[in-house]
Amino acid sequence: MVRRNIINSVLELPPQTTEQSTRGSERLDTYTHWPQHLSQSPEQLAEAGLYYTGVDDHCRCFACDGGLGKWIPGDDPWIEHCRWFPACPYAREIKGDEFINLIQLCADHALEENVSNSQDETSGAMTTQILKY
Repeated sequence: MVRRNIINSVLELPPQTTEQSTRGSERLDTYTHWPQHLSQSPEQLAEAGLYYTGVDDHCRCFACDGGLGKWIPGDDPWIEHCRWFPACPYAREIKGDEFINLIQLCADHALEENVSNSQDETSGAMTTQILKY
């Protein structure tokens, strides 16, 4: 919960340029067969720079080609994008270094908590827990 509170305190996004909006609408068009049971909307995903590959729930970024999938309820497309692909030029342009640094800090903290809580578990169970993050 602390992670979400820190992230929610980041400033609002600057308005998108016309070029970004056009690309965003093109990305949005790729979601015609997006799985309806997922809580992430095509609009959220496209805004985060992601287009739908048409396979399961796999998306890719148009700028860094980073791939994301296996979405669970509560996953935020921007947070996941910045968490796994912090060097993405689109994420850096739209969200900024401060937001990305906060995401990285929160992810590192969550990983440390999971590792310390998992010391008594088998290495296989610990690996599963770490990969979840």
